[in-house]
Amino acid sequence: MNSRFESLFRPMSFPNGIEVSGRFVMAPMVINSSNADGTVTDADIAYFKRRAKTGQLLITAACYNDIMAQWLDYQYGIFDDKHLPGMTEMAQAMKSEGAKAIMQVYHTGREASVTQRDYGVAYGPSTIKFPFLEYEVTGMSERKIQDVIGFFGDATRRAIKAGFDGLEIHGANHYLIQQFFSTTSNKRTDKWGGSLEKRSAFALAIFDEVKRVAQEESAEPFILGYRISPEEIHGSDIGYTLDDSLYLIEQLVSRGVDYIHSSLWGVDSYKNTAAMGAYENQSINQVIKSVINKRCPLIVVGGIGSAEAALDALEYGDLVAMAAAAIAEPDLAEKIRTDRVDEITLNITGRMEELKIPYGVKTVRWILESSGTLPQETLDALDTLKLPDHYVMASDQRIFS
Repeated sequence: MNSRFESLFRPMSFPNGIEVSGRFVMAPMVINSSNADGTVTDADIAYFKRRAKTGQLLITAACYNDIMAQWLDYQYGIFDDKHLPGMTEMAQAMKSEGAKAIMQVYHTGREASVTQRDYGVAYGPSTIKFPFLEYEVTGMSERKIQDVIGFFGDATRRAIKAGFDGLEIHGANHYLIQQFFSTTSNKRTDKWGGSLEKRSAFALAIFDEVKRVAQEESAEPFILGYRISPEEIHGSDIGYTLDDSLYLIEQLVSRGVDYIHSSLWGVDSYKNTAAMGAYENQSINQVIKSVINKRCPLIVVGGIGSAEAALDALEYGDLVAMAAAAIAEPDLAEKIRTDRVDEITLNITGRMEELKIPYGVKTVRWILESSGTLPQETLDALDTLKLPDHYVMASDQRIFS
């Protein structure tokens, strides 16, 4: 290995004592290729088996934990024990080369387009008709809130039973937990809304429940991560700022979170700067890293598709995650380690079968395009994937992963 890249393969320890041998992470990336009931397919297993060396930490795409929270027709579910056999096989595939397997779990909230199509309801913190949705969002009752908190605990039990090494709470990308944190979508006046502290309460209640279940159910240390979008700013519509997120991050770190996973949008987004507030124009991830101050690792993601980008990303976080690159070049880290950097390619033309790219990736092509990581040849190749005859999609599946 070129000595320039040695820092990418230095061990990293989590607060719970678990150690990984390097700094690469396979980011959660929806591939939309499961069965309609949320059970995994052979294509899902093959996809992760092929990527068992992509990183030292591998994270599944988000698994929905409530039958009333389905967003895509062919995404992973974890709301029922019927999901356990497939998830057990998936965990084994992910861990087959020594990586730690993490299950990402979420509730989609207002983004539950399949649930809305099939059941006529999509839940959120408050009853609101958003201009970008075809349906009205139904505000959650106290009982529904408590149910969802419990569903995260249930998912944790299943993740442990399936053999995963940890669980990532998906609190980012406009899904339910972020909706509670945002003043745009949370108009509540009870204990779950209003002040920053109250808007943080839902996320913290979920973390506390997941941690409680993990401590009760897992005989071994179990990694607990949290994914966050550090800002929600759309023009003049300000859901929250980096300053707000730092409060939530501090609360999570003080409760014992094992890592924070920062999810930003755009080309080379791991370099994004704050749009406003006390840290305006400063690097978002470097600010977060400074605030965490080595109490737990920070995972950064967004546009990391080369050895140089991975090395640069370590200036912004402790672990570097790849999404688009994990699909197109799952051997990137291994090629760096074995001094084959010149063999790294993000062009998948003629390689899709060998790369075990599932057909559903075709439906999320625009996410991959938005990152700016993949060449046009790869995007064109994804367009040639053939969807099965049974494959249908809800009319409003705006994809945020």
